[in-house]
Amino acid sequence: MGSDLSSTRSNGDPPPPYQPWTSTSVQSESEADCAITAPSHPKPVIIPNDIVKIKLVGKTEVYQFSQTKLKARGCKGLLELANRSSSGTITLGHDKPSERNPVYADSNAPRAMDLLSQWVETGKLIPIIRHTSAPIFPYVALYIIAYELASEILCNSAMDELIGRFADINATPSVHFARWTLRMGGDCTPKQLKDMVLQFLLSDARNLVEDMVEMEADGYFIGKWDHALLLMMAQKAAGKGCLYLVEKDRKTIIETLVNGLSRLEYRGYDSAGLAVDGDKKNEVFAYKEVGKVVKLKQLIEEQKPDMTKVFDSHAGIAHTRWATHGPPSRINCHPHRSDPTWEFSVVHNGIITNYKELKTLLTSKGFKFETETDTECIAKLAKYLYDQHPTIGFTDLAKAVIKELQGAFGLLMKSVHYPHEVIAARKGSPLVIGVRTEKRMKVDFVDVEYTEDGPLPAEQASQNVALKKSNVGNFLSAGNLLAPPDKSLLHRSQSRAFMTDDGAPMPTEFFLSSDPSAIVEHTKKVMYLEDDDIAHIHEGSLNIHRLTKADGSSNVRTIQTLELELQEIMKGKFDHFMQKEIFEQPESVVNTMRGRIDVENKVVTLGGLRSYIATIRRCRRIIFIACGTSYHSCMAVRGAFEELTEIPIAVELASDFLDRQAPVFRDDTCVFVSQSGETADSLMALRYCLERGALTVGIVNVVGSSISLLTHCGVHVNAGPEIGVASTKAYTSQFIAMIMFALSLSEDRASKQKRREDIMEGLGKISEQIKDILKLDQPIKELCARTFKNQKSLLLLGRGSQFSTALEGALKIKEISYLHCEAVMSGELKHGVLALVDENLPIIMILTRDDIFAKSLNAYQQVIARSGKPIVICNPGDEEFKAGQAEKIEIPKTVDCLQGLLNVIPLQLMAYWLAVAEGLNVDFPRNLAKSVTVE
Repeated sequence: MGSDLSSTRSNGDPPPPYQPWTSTSVQSESEADCAITAPSHPKPVIIPNDIVKIKLVGKTEVYQFSQTKLKARGCKGLLELANRSSSGTITLGHDKPSERNPVYADSNAPRAMDLLSQWVETGKLIPIIRHTSAPIFPYVALYIIAYELASEILCNSAMDELIGRFADINATPSVHFARWTLRMGGDCTPKQLKDMVLQFLLSDARNLVEDMVEMEADGYFIGKWDHALLLMMAQKAAGKGCLYLVEKDRKTIIETLVNGLSRLEYRGYDSAGLAVDGDKKNEVFAYKEVGKVVKLKQLIEEQKPDMTKVFDSHAGIAHTRWATHGPPSRINCHPHRSDPTWEFSVVHNGIITNYKELKTLLTSKGFKFETETDTECIAKLAKYLYDQHPTIGFTDLAKAVIKELQGAFGLLMKSVHYPHEVIAARKGSPLVIGVRTEKRMKVDFVDVEYTEDGPLPAEQASQNVALKKSNVGNFLSAGNLLAPPDKSLLHRSQSRAFMTDDGAPMPTEFFLSSDPSAIVEHTKKVMYLEDDDIAHIHEGSLNIHRLTKADGSSNVRTIQTLELELQEIMKGKFDHFMQKEIFEQPESVVNTMRGRIDVENKVVTLGGLRSYIATIRRCRRIIFIACGTSYHSCMAVRGAFEELTEIPIAVELASDFLDRQAPVFRDDTCVFVSQSGETADSLMALRYCLERGALTVGIVNVVGSSISLLTHCGVHVNAGPEIGVASTKAYTSQFIAMIMFALSLSEDRASKQKRREDIMEGLGKISEQIKDILKLDQPIKELCARTFKNQKSLLLLGRGSQFSTALEGALKIKEISYLHCEAVMSGELKHGVLALVDENLPIIMILTRDDIFAKSLNAYQQVIARSGKPIVICNPGDEEFKAGQAEKIEIPKTVDCLQGLLNVIPLQLMAYWLAVAEGLNVDFPRNLAKSVTVE
């Protein structure tokens, strides 16, 4: 994802169940005597005077319905029956009461017909089925409504409601309803009934009619009436309809999407856009704007869409783009479309590495590209495949598309051909799904579906577009990428999580995002997709599909409770997120240590590493692999690791590590450090190490991130959400997490116990010491104002473990104040850098006391001798730094290997106040993203 994406989805009550019914041409209750026969081909519906009349057996009232409105509601079944009747009147109900049919002529009949009238007129149905007693069921109004809708939209929740109403196999009306209406003959359990109905709804109904004829030979009784019913339903089986869902107006939908994008602003972006359903069928409203999310909001207000329009079901997608292919512009902004009518809409994070090949080959098929982006290829490929296979399901279509994509992606796709459905797919770029329901979910997981008994249609490709570029002439031919659908495949997950305990349907909303911060205000129930997952949200349920099953992969995706609080991603009393996060460090370092370190008893417990500690102790070397600030934190703890574990330590920049194709062996331990857990270079390095059999450890801040899922073991740093692009509290928490890692590894080394105890005592005091340093906030602000005004460059000097502190401080100053700052190892000053030193060059020197303090003083003396006036970060009471020669920032003294934790705080404050003085956007510096998910 060059940037971030968000999506919402709502689902509510499905229609009520079927009811028994007959027509005027039926003279007997016996199905064997039924006068209706199944035609080879349905007749055209021609009804005079635009009126369809319906009456109940035993009643004199005649109910009239407009043919036009029935057509608008998709009531092909009613229109078919009216056409078969010579009088144009349909008589509903049974001709006489019997043991199998409850009393038909009571006061409930007009009420049922009123409900039918209400639905035909408004398209809305009061969900009374759960609260309606059995005697109402035989009245056909409710049956007709359910029948006319069921073949299009009956979902798992609706089936649960339906079967639950007739679970007692000995109840006469229940048996009659289930066997007759749902074409079941013979005895069947509710589960068998449910499975067979789902089989019917998810397959070609015409073929099943033929199968049912063969079933008669096996003892199943299938009457002529059932054939007629099934043929009429077969006309509708391939159609799509609208669920009766949680009502949301367009204003609420757009606000949800825009607010979600606002929560993701900290990740960096250059443009934003969204797509929602339009006012007409198959219409999409898309809005795109360059710049901040607030400009997108202004654009929508200027366009003045009807914000009062209410949707029973809706799927909207939104995105903030970080330009990777093509400059920031409205045309290059997401969502991207397959064609001018928006048949397919896609938002995508990541980079499609084979997009040029796809673009060339799609162009040869007549497609015209509007943008310079790689994402447009996804939408156009989906359209091409759909045009070749218009009856294919959305999941199979998505599988076929994703099979051809190379690179990293997290994408969402919607289509006018699959209204109110969303496809989400992940490979190397994070996606989290939030779920909000009115009732408690039955289980806290979603089953993963794999291919069974052979490949699914999307997997029967005879060639791969990206890999077999030579066969251009046959690219995407009808039989080439997708084989004809296999009618025998009826496998489908029941998505048990979205069934309530009482079996009743429930309104459900889904929120998809690349970051939980966009979801937390709506729900805390979330599920993290794994690489190669394809999620299909439809009909109130969520299904997870995979093309193949990876060794050791889980068969379920767990629905977790998000620990994030909304106030944690709000600024509160602070002016900027970065300022807030700097001042949160006394608490964040405690959270990192909480439950893991017992200072009194000198015990460190890291549960995520417990099973692997012994293996790591025996490894040949430990390789730390990271980028940016995380790399600096690894540098900061390298000395402590070497001292405590006596294991060779290497620290690598992920990009350089990959460029060199550095050798990695099975007895190596590779540690991947990342705040987001999604850093693209680190992820690629992780896969590189996994391929070579190394043990991998993840140290991340974001739960459920890619690195946390792919590594063998690891530690969550628990720093809390970090919104500011410039990392502050994540650095200090990573530092502490890795020190605890080293303490845990050295637990069995008797010679190191005194040193370990000293470090643990230092960790116990670190939070209070950080609080003391934060009291220097205003003095540091004043120091920056008088020392760095109008400066263009500065030097930051450190030695030993403090060189990493200098690197981190220089990075902070560069990225948010745009002031050039170079970190230099003090020992290298005389090898060239000293030529820059004069009375005008600002210099910051880290000179806290440690074993090499005397050597560090040499650099200080060299700067003073050349009229330099450095700012010195030192311990209280150091007399070496005389007034008039240097400005002092006094920092509490701690254990030498922890001193960098304290020394970095004033550098963070300096960077912050330098940026504020220049009037810069502290939280979102130009050209930078919080989570670097592209190479």
